[in-house]
Amino acid sequence: MSTHAEPDPDHHRTGQRKFTPDEMIAALRQARGIKAAAARILNCSRNTVDKYIAENPDVMSAAREVDQETLDDVEGKLLKLLDKEDPKAIFFYLRHKGKSRGYTTGQEISGPEGEPIPVTHDFSNFTNEELETYHELHRKAEKSVP
Repeated sequence: MSTHAEPDPDHHRTGQRKFTPDEMIAALRQARGIKAAAARILNCSRNTVDKYIAENPDVMSAAREVDQETLDDVEGKLLKLLDKEDPKAIFFYLRHKGKSRGYTTGQEISGPEGEPIPVTHDFSNFTNEELETYHELHRKAEKSVP
């Protein structure tokens, strides 16, 4: 699909879809799964692309397939760079795929087998005033979380 679709100014009023699922899939393939690029190809909003994906199982399946194909292509390019001993590619690969062997730029702390570390609170030695302060801060923190 190499041409842009004509805008449909009445689409928002009629509620009718102006693209077939095949047209949406073709645009997603041409855009290599990038929704904003597919929207530009179709001359529609990214929101329209999202709705087609969410509401049409065939489009959703094709979008996932395109994402996987694009990821495969990019991984293939990374492997070619690794074969050329490209330092940035080596660093990237080790940083993302070599974590289990210690290749990280930060530290991750976890419990046994990578499980979360259990945290318990012992309030038995708190005074009533300290407990009230804790509960007040906890309430404020809960309200500030969106």
